[in-house]
Amino acid sequence: MDMDRHVPTEPIEPRDETQIKEANSEKSQSSETSPLIELPFTITGWGEKIPHDLIENEIKRIAPYVSDHELYPQRVAYWQSKAESYLIVNGDSFDRYVKGLESLVSDGIEIMVKSESTGFNIDKIDVTPLGGIYSSVDMISIFYNCSINRPEHVGLLLAFLEKKRLISEDQITLGTKATKVIWEWQDVSHTQPEQLVREDGQKMDVASTVELVIKIAFDSDSDTKIAGVLKFLQEYAFAQRPDSIPASWDVPDIRIIAPELQRAWLNELLQDPIIAENYTTAKQNVLEKDGGRILVLREDTMFDGWNTESIGINKTLKEFLGILGVGK
Repeated sequence: MDMDRHVPTEPIEPRDETQIKEANSEKSQSSETSPLIELPFTITGWGEKIPHDLIENEIKRIAPYVSDHELYPQRVAYWQSKAESYLIVNGDSFDRYVKGLESLVSDGIEIMVKSESTGFNIDKIDVTPLGGIYSSVDMISIFYNCSINRPEHVGLLLAFLEKKRLISEDQITLGTKATKVIWEWQDVSHTQPEQLVREDGQKMDVASTVELVIKIAFDSDSDTKIAGVLKFLQEYAFAQRPDSIPASWDVPDIRIIAPELQRAWLNELLQDPIIAENYTTAKQNVLEKDGGRILVLREDTMFDGWNTESIGINKTLKEFLGILGVGK
């Protein structure tokens, strides 16, 4: 649901690390004479195919937000560069990302054809020593997803959380996942939406994306900080909010996952009146094979033969899970 996107119709050609450093250096030097490029943003994923005036417009759009909220430009640029590195390595092509995991994609499409889900995620197990971003959840963690070709959104969000003293750098892990979902998305991918025909004959547009995942891990005595981050995301990561961070989604994907021994504590946390206003529980069904992992969210349904865990999600996402005839 990122409805406010300026994405080229052709596949992006990300620049390498040397080009990023050169671009950062040039923009840092020119910032003395041009307030327009005060921040060392590179807008990498768009490569040279994007007109210069569009890049200028993006910088114009970001710089006031940094100034209005008194964010530290160096921290915004630091986190953006981290996000850019994932874009460089992974690109934003769904088909390229899931190469070798076509069997999992077929499983997900079959589930959608049977009206058993509005979509699914693919998480690569072997891309990091951790075994994928959704592996090794040994501490209660918040997972927040955004478009991989919006690294400036990551920079703003994490720098803002730091400024509010809600997170520290050692809590953050970045990763990726691919998503295929039924939705009337605009400018989400570089290809036209596919058309999926359900068993009942109903035709649905399906969009595919590659996303960057931010994982924020917390100690077991961090109730206040967890609540603070969840409230922050509710206020600043929803596109309809008046003060939302640029490139926020209409329906964000926010998940709160706890290891088995902390799930009772997570349930208690989600019953807090303030948090319960915007967050609730759902079932995350997980199946691993072929070096990958498919994740399917449902309101209550547990898939036979899959590993199912109860997690926390934002209520707007849960509402989306049950639409279009999928049910609970």
